[in-house]
Amino acid sequence: MKILLIINPAAGGGKPVFMAEKIAAMFKRRNIKIDIVKTEKKGHGTKLAKEAVRKRYNVVIAMGGEGTINEVLNGIVKTKVKLGIIPLGTENIMATELGIPFDPIQACKVILKGKTKMVDVGRVNNRYFLTWATIGYQADAIHNVERGLLYKMRSGQRFFNRISVILSGAFALLSKPMAKLSITIGKNKHRVGYSVFIGNIQKYGGNFQVAPYAKIDDGYLDLCILQRKDLIENLKYFVAGYDGKHIYFEGVEYHKIKKARIVSFDPAMVQVDGDSMGTTPVEVKVAPKSLRVIVP
Repeated sequence: MKILLIINPAAGGGKPVFMAEKIAAMFKRRNIKIDIVKTEKKGHGTKLAKEAVRKRYNVVIAMGGEGTINEVLNGIVKTKVKLGIIPLGTENIMATELGIPFDPIQACKVILKGKTKMVDVGRVNNRYFLTWATIGYQADAIHNVERGLLYKMRSGQRFFNRISVILSGAFALLSKPMAKLSITIGKNKHRVGYSVFIGNIQKYGGNFQVAPYAKIDDGYLDLCILQRKDLIENLKYFVAGYDGKHIYFEGVEYHKIKKARIVSFDPAMVQVDGDSMGTTPVEVKVAPKSLRVIVP
């Protein structure tokens, strides 16, 4: 078995670099060779994962946060290569969804057992995602944090990172007009809104059940449209989203989709798996059961 470990040295306050030797030693004791490479810049993880496919690695492990996992999956999606996850990010949404331990050594034990699950992935234009894609003010919030408009705490200080994104979202709502979005679901169902959440899992931002009926292997993505643009209404959605009750509010629509197209007259920000990826227009599709993930 050939295993490649891709680490993001910036994740977890530098913990991946510290843990790499321990993990290598753990695999060596079991007579399993593991190669370790570090990402050097944004997008590098995808290039390394694609090289791993060409070199016929059986397993590629992503050690870092959602961004690292996203880069790796974009290199191995629709191949026979298995994805292993060692979660060292801020939220670790995917690890929580799949029941993967947060402790790196325990996560490695899961990988060594080798049990796999075929899961769906979403695609926004040419970028795949595993958890969420959003369009509108919440994507603006991610973009503002990335640019340092609001201070982002180091990975691991989860509460303060959440507060940073929440404040950034409020700043985005108040600082500029929201772009009106035109959403086409399938071939002919047309809707209008100001924010769109497209989920492959139920929870967004750790605790909010934005897509309460989502399943990672049902062959669909779950699309939630917020049709109001004022701060008070969005705060109501935010509070109700804790237990998924927002979908019953006036001004909210919820759909199971295979594909959608989202356009706007004024450009609206887009993010996938916590990373900004430009602006509208976007084509969204589901790629059913196209990723092999190692699970407990």
